[in-house]
Amino acid sequence: MNFVTSLFSAAPDGRTALVRGAESVSYGHLRAGVQAWAAELRRAGLRPGDRVGILAENSRFSVTAYLAAMHAGCVAVPMAPGTPMSSLQAQLTMSDVRLVCLERRYAERLRTSEVLPLL
Repeated sequence: MNFVTSLFSAAPDGRTALVRGAESVSYGHLRAGVQAWAAELRRAGLRPGDRVGILAENSRFSVTAYLAAMHAGCVAVPMAPGTPMSSLQAQLTMSDVRLVCLERRYAERLRTSEVLPLL
């Protein structure tokens, strides 16, 4: 059992897991998203120990991506959205990131660099 499995087994589905502004997300909804994303990471060929970059603001997206990477046995590598492209590329290379989960607003920024597959 890993941390994510333990986290979700201890919390009732209807209990609030995240709150940001007017949005709240239950543990049940968060769990479903995390499990779906973890399955996508595995389908993309990632294995336990592989590194997954996360380029996102602090949000439901970033929490889901982070927990999904952990649930899949991968290592989450958070990246600050305001980081210059050259620094992001260096961070991705040094961290040996195999795939990047990113918010849509940052997709064009990394897609044009042809650095890594994106999810």
